[in-house]
Amino acid sequence: MTAPISLAARTATSGFLPELEGMRALAVLAVLLFHLGVTGIPGGYLGVDLFFVISGFIISRNLIHDIRGDGLGLGKFYLRRFRRIVPALAVTILCTLAAGWYLLPPAQLADTSLAAAYSLLSVGNFHFWMDAGYFAPAAQSQPLLHTWSLGVEEQFYLFWPALLLLFRRHMLWLVGVLLAASATLSLAMPAEQAHSVFYMLPFRVHQFMAGALVALLVLRVPWGVGAAISLAATCAFLALSAACDEASDPAATALSASAVGLLLVASQGNRLSRAIYANRVMLWIGRRSYALYLVHWPIIVYYQYSRNFVAPDGGEQLTLAAVTLVAGAVLHELVEKPFRYSSARSGAWQQLAAPVTACLVVAGVALAMVWWRGDGYPSRYASQYGNVELAALQGRRERREAIRTGRCNLKEDTDFEDYDRGHCASPVPGERNVLVIGDSLAADTYVMLSVAYPEIHFLQATAGGCGPLLELVEHKYDNCQRLNALRLNELVFQPLDLVVVAALWKEQNLENLVATLAHLQTSGNAIAVFGPRITFPAKVPILLNGARDEPDPNRAVAASADRHPELLQAMREALPVDVPVIDIASIQCPAHCDVILGGELLYIDHHHFSPEGARLMAQRLRASLDLSALMRPPAGQRN
Repeated sequence: MTAPISLAARTATSGFLPELEGMRALAVLAVLLFHLGVTGIPGGYLGVDLFFVISGFIISRNLIHDIRGDGLGLGKFYLRRFRRIVPALAVTILCTLAAGWYLLPPAQLADTSLAAAYSLLSVGNFHFWMDAGYFAPAAQSQPLLHTWSLGVEEQFYLFWPALLLLFRRHMLWLVGVLLAASATLSLAMPAEQAHSVFYMLPFRVHQFMAGALVALLVLRVPWGVGAAISLAATCAFLALSAACDEASDPAATALSASAVGLLLVASQGNRLSRAIYANRVMLWIGRRSYALYLVHWPIIVYYQYSRNFVAPDGGEQLTLAAVTLVAGAVLHELVEKPFRYSSARSGAWQQLAAPVTACLVVAGVALAMVWWRGDGYPSRYASQYGNVELAALQGRRERREAIRTGRCNLKEDTDFEDYDRGHCASPVPGERNVLVIGDSLAADTYVMLSVAYPEIHFLQATAGGCGPLLELVEHKYDNCQRLNALRLNELVFQPLDLVVVAALWKEQNLENLVATLAHLQTSGNAIAVFGPRITFPAKVPILLNGARDEPDPNRAVAASADRHPELLQAMREALPVDVPVIDIASIQCPAHCDVILGGELLYIDHHHFSPEGARLMAQRLRASLDLSALMRPPAGQRN
């Protein structure tokens, strides 16, 4: 009969557990395949969640061993963590900055430099929490985005040893309370705080505690049961990686990953688990998992810059994976191992390892701040591209004024009470009144329509990232919820000649849009929908930088535009026949999807018009669309 497995025996020492290396390999492979864009793994980002559970187990196991043995030396613990994490991180960041000097446009180099400083100071997650969502299009151009997870981990290491020491007689109680509190807090957070749940430590503590719980509990599992749990947990992780995506609730997916990680770690020790996770391939990858994680994302992002953000095909994905494996192995051998491990022959080096690492951090932060304050040094580029950057910057400033940000167009950081209904959304008697509702693309549409049809009075109720839908299935902020209630239940029921609905449409929202339009039609007002707008794979100024050596950069970038014809067709088939869908993409791209025309930049990012772009589109719209034909007939002519 197979002997029972006792986790108590394993937690009594701090010895090496080979299966954990294999589980790290599973985690880093999931993240790598996800970031490469491999089909079928939209939830590969959950590999980071598995890393957190494994880290919680290993760190807690070692700390408990020290506390119950000769005593825990906090200084020794922090020095070990410093040498384990920081040298490879600092070298990766310095190499990323060096490559960025040659590859990144000024604005992106400045942003990356600021991210580098935050990451070197162990607060990278705060930077990305304040900046952009993990799944936002802009995230794909940030080569240090992945360092957010290291910030979370380093912050956990800062407080966890002291807490274990303080509650050393009540460790299980401590772990249980923290696990329950963090999980409850994550689930209780409103949807508009999804980015906080994703990036911030308090909402991730339950994952570390899941690992810590395994390190504390005494479990005796028969071999067959342990093997069944290992297999089930492995399959569950693969299923989560295949089923979850950017639209999944971050709290629910993180809790699911915590449970799966707990089962994986708890069930180790059986022959099946060893066969899956302690084989040579998984051990080789697992030992280098940290280095692979560090190098993979800068490699992928810089390759995307070099290809002007055209998605890599299968062959390119294989090449990028191979380059990542080689680069990770080099970083592991030349940096991670020498700084982390001591030997009898390297005593002098071990005395220098920490000071050298500290110097790398100081140098990295200093360099990053100089480049950030220098705005990424536009002088690196020819004046033509420098003018594009300046035009984009000026365009963003002018656009904020044109769309009446903070008064008629809300953002997440503006107060709902600042919305000026009297100024923005009150019909004028005796004039034709058209209300424009939607997200930031609708704000662009308001500007375009106002320029195209100055004889019409346009009303505006728009908010960035806030689709005008009855049921907001995605995570939205409070101002969005409140503005939707106002515009869908009050503003559209005013006497209007037309309601224009515009947004960044997605196919999964069509059913919701159909229901919303049915609700709007009960107002008796005419309704028109602006269809999908063209989008670019990255911000247009970035794409122009990547195409600066092309004979015709404008034409090269224009070729990368996505006109979303399938989505337009799906909208026309799904929406009511009496609600016209205006093909704005054809207005944008009469022959080519130009991004510069007459020396003027037409787009400031992936899809928003510059002021010049809005004026040009207004001219084209006026020439091709009789807006009055879409309006409700005068009162005397209605049936």
